[in-house]
Amino acid sequence: MVCSPVTGTLPNFSFAEVERFKSSRAGILFLDAPEEILRNYANAELGAGLSKRPDFVAKVGRRYVIGEAKFLSDEGGNQRAGFRDAMSVAGQLSGKAAKVAVLDGVVWLKHTSYYKQLEQSSVYVFSALLLKDFLHSLQ
Repeated sequence: MVCSPVTGTLPNFSFAEVERFKSSRAGILFLDAPEEILRNYANAELGAGLSKRPDFVAKVGRRYVIGEAKFLSDEGGNQRAGFRDAMSVAGQLSGKAAKVAVLDGVVWLKHTSYYKQLEQSSVYVFSALLLKDFLHSLQ
């Protein structure tokens, strides 16, 4: 997983609780909240329409990003379900936030079925290595 806001495992990024997050107007900030609050905030404040909690909610200036992060070590089974899960979050068009899938592992190997799907995708999908660049591009 790319980040866990509650435990602060995303170095070089700032985290804030709901009120500070909501009032922020500059820089890059991640919402520091338990799973249920992440989902509720994404749905109530951003109109995301998510049935499960996202892995992160971030704010870049006045723009929002909702993300699902997965590390996939193989094809098939639960790995395929994780891929679909991440892509379904990124593919949702509702709400006022950019929705992204942060994927790492075998998805970037050209011979996999994942890679073929990524080539045909029109949603925001990238490696965790590019998360910082993506967020800065929104400023």
